[in-house]
Amino acid sequence: RVSSLRSITVITPDDVAAAAATEFGAQVLADPTPPDDPDPLNSAIAAAAAAVDIPNIVVLQGDLPALQTPELTEAIAAARHHQRSFVADRLGTGTAVLCAFGAALDPRFGPDSAARHRRSGAVELTGAWPGLRCDVDTPADLAAARQLGVGPATARAVGHRSLR
Repeated sequence: RVSSLRSITVITPDDVAAAAATEFGAQVLADPTPPDDPDPLNSAIAAAAAAVDIPNIVVLQGDLPALQTPELTEAIAAARHHQRSFVADRLGTGTAVLCAFGAALDPRFGPDSAARHRRSGAVELTGAWPGLRCDVDTPADLAAARQLGVGPATARAVGHRSLR
């Protein structure tokens, strides 16, 4: 658990994910986007940001199996020096984390989201956070995460023992 986070909100259309998030103490919001929304991820994030009505928001992607708590703690500490900031994925094209402190979140996730967040004025955070940067979109990404070390739930899901 990251001590600098006061609450956790999960947006999901999945009942199993919602139950797991609730079990761990997160507030769960049903995905508010209609099926025909042209930008469902950013719409859901923006709706959640409006629903929680708090000045400081950290949006963390859910596909970071090698994430270590100290990495997230350090990234949030670095983010506090900027109104809007982000951490790019390990390839430098996607966004693993988007932060807003006293500013509008303005999410720009999707293809080339790192460049889109950069162009929107968000500051790119450049710390050495390999687990935070290692999102899993492809088999190669999963292999990279496994090299860093994944937790027991991910290890069970992929049929291998935990590497942590």
